[in-house]
Amino acid sequence: MLIDKTKCVDCGQCMTRCPMRAIRRGEDKKIFIDQDECVECNVCIKSGVCKKNAFVRPELKWPTIVRYWMSDEQGQFQGAEGPGRGTMEAKTNDVTGRYKKGMVGFALEFGRPGVGTRIFDIEKMSQRLARLPYIHFEDRNPVTLMMEDPATGTFKEELLCEKILSGILEFEIPAEKCDEVIPIILDTAKDLHTVFSFGTFSRLSEDGRIPHEETLHKYGITIRPNGKNNVGLGRPYHD
Repeated sequence: MLIDKTKCVDCGQCMTRCPMRAIRRGEDKKIFIDQDECVECNVCIKSGVCKKNAFVRPELKWPTIVRYWMSDEQGQFQGAEGPGRGTMEAKTNDVTGRYKKGMVGFALEFGRPGVGTRIFDIEKMSQRLARLPYIHFEDRNPVTLMMEDPATGTFKEELLCEKILSGILEFEIPAEKCDEVIPIILDTAKDLHTVFSFGTFSRLSEDGRIPHEETLHKYGITIRPNGKNNVGLGRPYHD
């Protein structure tokens, strides 16, 4: 995002709208946008806070355009399943049946509003996980589409320093492999320069339990099944 200085009156009202704190007041008291920190989410202009219409949307080109694709809710990475930072089915597994019995899906999220993430932090995780022979990153996920080689978890070099609001790394593994994967995730997370969280998805056991619950508890991970509910519209899938 750019500011038309012929219109801006440096009131500073827009500073409170930027989720990345990229809109700042310089030593000269003038408002400016830190272009390295701006993730092109367009919240500033969508908020309508600027009564002078001083915000200007620049023509974004590769690789900067990935900031918009991954940070604006209307942005869609070319080739991805739909708008957003992950796939649409992961959180509605009760309807879609995407993850079969005996399998566990993982959604590792890097960055959040107010913090964001650089692509190189996602690569730290993807490269370590890719060493495991059974890891296959979700093809329809925009993060996977940014990779130069999904088999090694390596991203396109020109994207590594780009900053986005957040990105989600998705894959699924056999439930018995959780004991091998979770320690790698937790160990790699120590080297990240952003906030990090992950969700898991699975079919319940016949007795209603989460198959990998004991493994998560073993590594000090508390399950919060009611933290976020996504409504899956459609007929429940059964196999």
